[in-house]
Amino acid sequence: MHAADKNLRIIDQELRFIARHSQAIEGAGSSDFETVDELNMAVGSALRALAEYRLSLEPTCEAVPAGVAVAA
Repeated sequence: MHAADKNLRIIDQELRFIARHSQAIEGAGSSDFETVDELNMAVGSALRALAEYRLSLEPTCEAVPAGVAVAA
């Protein structure tokens, strides 16, 4: 399994975890989070992980020194 695939699987698990606990906070069951603020922190963490994953997919480019011709 590629690292990117593994990261995507982890992100998916985190988002499912957050969704489950979000419903629990609204009264549909029990949750590890006691407040919406705690849940928001978990959402922020998942979003950061998603952003890092997206950045890992983008090709890296090194700066070309001035005056160097770049083949198209």
